[in-house]
Amino acid sequence: TRTRALDNVIKKSLNAGVDIIKNRTPVITGYLQSAWMNDSQSIFNYADYASYVEYGTSRFEGRFMMTNSLPEIENLIDELIVEPIACLSTTI
Repeated sequence: TRTRALDNVIKKSLNAGVDIIKNRTPVITGYLQSAWMNDSQSIFNYADYASYVEYGTSRFEGRFMMTNSLPEIENLIDELIVEPIACLSTTI
């Protein structure tokens, strides 16, 4: 059950992280926003131009949608970890 609890925290964190980043992603056609995914280990964007929008270029400022989302995702992970740890400590 420990592994299952940890897997659940990871899955919830990744899914919520994708949602948080999508909400910060600028939308013109919607492709960049819809290209955010997770592979059960990390969050990524498969749009070829995602890194240019994230970090910018010599012609325009970056939007930092992932970078600016990291503190919120970290706080969410902290919140999601507290409950499983509390459950595990009562079963020991």
